[in-house]
Amino acid sequence: MSSFIKRYDQYLDETYYYIKHPSGLEIYVMPKELSTSFAMLTAKYGSFDNKFAKKGGATAVMPEGIAHFLEHKLFDNEDGSDTFERFAEMGAFCNAYTSFDRTAYLFSSTEAHSECLALLLDFVFSPYFTHDSVKKEQGIIAEEIKMGLDSPYNRCFHLLTRLLFTDHPVCREIAGTEESVMQINREMLYSCYETFYSPCNMILTVAGEFDPDKVLSVVNKRIPRSNQRELPREHVPLRRTVKERRGSETAEISKAIFSVGFRDDITCVSGLRAMRRALSASILSELLFGQTSAFYGEMLESGLADRISASYLTCRDIGFAYVNGICDDPEAVYGRVIAAISDMKRRGIDRDAFARAKKGMISDLVRSFNSTEEMCELVTDCAIIGCDAFDYAEVLRGIGVEELEFLLCELYDERFAAMAVIEKNEKSDEEKESNI
Repeated sequence: MSSFIKRYDQYLDETYYYIKHPSGLEIYVMPKELSTSFAMLTAKYGSFDNKFAKKGGATAVMPEGIAHFLEHKLFDNEDGSDTFERFAEMGAFCNAYTSFDRTAYLFSSTEAHSECLALLLDFVFSPYFTHDSVKKEQGIIAEEIKMGLDSPYNRCFHLLTRLLFTDHPVCREIAGTEESVMQINREMLYSCYETFYSPCNMILTVAGEFDPDKVLSVVNKRIPRSNQRELPREHVPLRRTVKERRGSETAEISKAIFSVGFRDDITCVSGLRAMRRALSASILSELLFGQTSAFYGEMLESGLADRISASYLTCRDIGFAYVNGICDDPEAVYGRVIAAISDMKRRGIDRDAFARAKKGMISDLVRSFNSTEEMCELVTDCAIIGCDAFDYAEVLRGIGVEELEFLLCELYDERFAAMAVIEKNEKSDEEKESNI
């Protein structure tokens, strides 16, 4: 089978095929007999990357939101055809998204899988921008940004990142601002495309009714060999510090929305170390604030907070744990968050709860291989940080209680904590009453 490397995991009883194309494109094929096939083409380029070195050494500084803008514009075709309609005609669904560190183009299909893959490669590797179409898109994205500003949960999350990371591009809105998108032009889009959409900076993952050799044949016809090169990314020097501990905004909501975050220190952490830390932190988050935790039960029983969720987010060189929800008294909730952490540090981690949490995560991993979409997402996530997807289960099984207790003290340090709150707009209530 061509020059694909076959990987098999006995624990999961799953197989995938990998090859690095002469262009530098990394290709992962996961044959699987499921009702829906899925493919994802990912550029390792996101909202973090608005500064980069150009030929000759000069630094290009692009407007915020340009990666997201470029994602929108790649669906344009020179012949005027609608990319979404072309996928729909083949019984497929197409979409894309931009995050902090990547832009992904994807489709799911029940038939004509190879034809859909060819179309995916064709439109992503055939950029076509005009001055008029860029100007039109500015208005569309400006409206999208306004919609995002109307979401108090979205505002709370971004307020928290600004508190925790005043020195990092994670503070930027992925879509940019209304002002920044109006600065984007055709030449900027082509410059970013030519810099970051090189096959050597991209990953193709496909799962379902795909044959590796046929996938390679489709790729060979559409992606030529290219000179692989190191990408000129901006590296932001980081020092673990939180300059502002509190931040608030107002919105027309019935209860305050809070988010308490703890900034992690993951400088120089990559590969398997990054995977292990993220998995360990995810287990800790579940033990501290998950639905089976004492904190969660206490919040609901006392009525102090509701709609509680917790997670750990890591991306490239930043990481943070956070817990959020709705409440009437954010400072009281903050006190309970700190008390729950202190209590676990004093008592130690409950072994039975730890075993259940880890077992739950392993079960989730096994179930993910019954979804072609989740398989592609997992493989892509691991490839971006320089790991093998089959390392996931082994790393997870190897995490012990003592390791988590050490991380508990290191990560959940109140010196590196902040709380963002979207408060109820009391003034709007007064105005409503005055109009009655």
